[in-house]
Amino acid sequence: MELYANTGMFRFRTLGTLLRCMEGIHSANMTIPDNLFFKPFDLPQRHRLWRDAVCRTYKSSGIVFSENDEPDGIYLVLRGRVDLLKRTQSGHEESLARVEEGDFFGVMGVLNRCGRSATAIAASDSELAMIPQQPLLAILEDSPGAVAIHFLSHMTCHLRTINERFVNEVVRKERLHTIGEMAGAIIHDFKNPMTSIHLGAEEIRDRIRDDRVHHCCSVIVRQVNRMLAMAQQLLDFVEGRTDFRIRIWKADQFLEEVRLLNMDFASAHGIELHIQGSNHDMYIDKDRMLRVMQNLISNAIDAFDGKSGRIEIRSLRENGGVRISVSDNGRGIPESIRETLFDPFVTVGKKRGTGLGLAIIKRIIEGHGGAITYRSSPGKGTDFFIFIPDEDTAVSRGDLAAI
Repeated sequence: MELYANTGMFRFRTLGTLLRCMEGIHSANMTIPDNLFFKPFDLPQRHRLWRDAVCRTYKSSGIVFSENDEPDGIYLVLRGRVDLLKRTQSGHEESLARVEEGDFFGVMGVLNRCGRSATAIAASDSELAMIPQQPLLAILEDSPGAVAIHFLSHMTCHLRTINERFVNEVVRKERLHTIGEMAGAIIHDFKNPMTSIHLGAEEIRDRIRDDRVHHCCSVIVRQVNRMLAMAQQLLDFVEGRTDFRIRIWKADQFLEEVRLLNMDFASAHGIELHIQGSNHDMYIDKDRMLRVMQNLISNAIDAFDGKSGRIEIRSLRENGGVRISVSDNGRGIPESIRETLFDPFVTVGKKRGTGLGLAIIKRIIEGHGGAITYRSSPGKGTDFFIFIPDEDTAVSRGDLAAI
């Protein structure tokens, strides 16, 4: 085995050495023959290609190759994921595709023997195997025509898949851009009337000594502030920025505010809202976390389809942070959207909404250094679990990259 210390690259002269590396040093989740690239080749051809494979490790954001570089081979993703980027005329790099574990990239440069048409960057700590250009071309030249046709057919299908991903990404960005323009207009148009409603509610609350009036006016003030914050957060989301104002709040006091903001809404839909908060410190941006809770409650109410039901919200201390659960006994989350539930524009069976709610929720939770998971059973309901770490265990907070 030869070690190239400056690049973090390992080259293996024998199949046995590479196998030992894959099983030991690198601990990749899959062995090279399972990669989609090898599908057109028979076993002896796979071994010939595998014998000359070069295993390389990359840190997140590490450059695999740059646009216009001379091609050295085809890259197989053993672990992690890689982004393919193309520089536009304006100088910005646009995402072409994300290559996941078990997939491959770098085909066109090898086949047409021209410079790389895109830049490849590791999207996470990754392990790649590079199949050198010359052994691959030698196999194709020595093989019967049927093998070459099978290989080209396979590569064409692969390129078509990448093209579809790129088109979907372009459409997604255009939709986000349109929503961003809409959010900017909403914020501008909302401020004056919302300010008037805010001031009017405060004036009524201060002049009329009635508990019910005082409660209703306080709810109006809170909800007006929340509407403006929601519009601003939507704009932040589509522009890829999220500035957090972290403060210490007691979990039970925070959830009491959640109850006050949502109990009338839930009651009007025939939903019982039960909240039990623990007396523990939470390090949160309260306005953004209220947005999270409001969205989860609204989604749960939608899941009841106009029928009565029950939503339970609890908090407890857990492993260096606070865990909040939001549970309902509604219809559950359809299987068709579970894998992409937190992606933008994913929605099903809702008469309103943009499909951005859970994507924004995930962005907010991760911006706190936390995580959100769920479990769901058809016809029985859904449980969402939010973990917010303490300040000393949270990851760095601040601007987040666009989804």
